[in-house]
Amino acid sequence: MSFVPLSEQLRCARRELAMRRNVYPKWVANGKMKQEDADREIAGMQAIVLSLEVLSMPTTHVHLEDGGLERIDQLTLEQARQVIARLCDELQTMRREGAGDVRPGV
Repeated sequence: MSFVPLSEQLRCARRELAMRRNVYPKWVANGKMKQEDADREIAGMQAIVLSLEVLSMPTTHVHLEDGGLERIDQLTLEQARQVIARLCDELQTMRREGAGDVRPGV
């Protein structure tokens, strides 16, 4: 497998998410896909895009659940998972509250 830069991975994931948002409603309407499956698949791709966006952020510090402050490039895998899970929760809350498109730089 050849190396794929993070920026290209993010571009591909965003394109896939846009495709799912465009195509899946049509598939649901035509009976080719259940709404719950479409929702789950779109949410999964949104999480992937968010994870890649976090990974592509410039080196910065994040607040950890234990109150500590750590450079994002020095997180353990478990700390990174916690940060990404917290960001996903915050994103869902913002969307529920009507924040619209809350992606960085958009």
